[in-house]
Amino acid sequence: RVVDTAVGIERLPLAEHHHEGEEEEEDEHEHSEGLDPHVWTSPRLVAQQARVIANTLTELDPANADDYAANLAALEADIATLDADLRTTLSDAQGRKFLVFHPAWGYFAHDYGLEQIAVEVGGQEPSAQELAALITVARQEGIRVIFAQPEFSTADAATIAREIDGEVLLISPLAEDWLENLRTVADAFARALAD
Repeated sequence: RVVDTAVGIERLPLAEHHHEGEEEEEDEHEHSEGLDPHVWTSPRLVAQQARVIANTLTELDPANADDYAANLAALEADIATLDADLRTTLSDAQGRKFLVFHPAWGYFAHDYGLEQIAVEVGGQEPSAQELAALITVARQEGIRVIFAQPEFSTADAATIAREIDGEVLLISPLAEDWLENLRTVADAFARALAD
C-alpha cells in the first residue's frame, strides 16, 4: 500500500523569477506540478504527516494501535517543543527575507514569518539577467548571507556572495536528525537575519 503523507496539506507554489516588463506565457514557468514538495521543513506539516502515518499503521495493524498512538503522542510532543523553540529563536527575524540557492525552505519561511528568495527555480540555475536581479534585490534588502545546500553546486551562490560582500552558508533540508537540523537551521537564519 502506498500512502501519500502529504494528503490534505495545502501545497505552496514554487518560487518563480519575475522581471519587470517581461511578458510571460501562462505556462512558461510551470515546473513539475508547480508545487513545492518540501513539506517536511514545516514542523506543523510534519505533525500532520505523522498522524496520517499513525492512522494508516493502525488500520493495517490494529493489534498494535496502542503503540502507534503512544509513539505519535511522543513525536507530537517533540514537534510542539521544536515549534515553540523555533518561534522563540526566530521572533526577531519576522518579516525578513533570506536568499537561498535551492527553494527548499518555503514552508519553514511561511510558518515563521520569513520570506524565501530563491536563486534556483524549477531545477534551473539563473540566467545572467536573473543573477543580476537577485544581486540587486539582495543589496536592496541588506542581505549578506546566501544559504546553499551541500547537495548542490555553490558556484552561483558564491558569485552572488562576492557581489554583495557576503558569504555562503550551507544548510540542508535532508539532514538525518530532522529535529536537531531544524534547530540548527533556525539558529543560522536568526544569526543571518539579525539587525
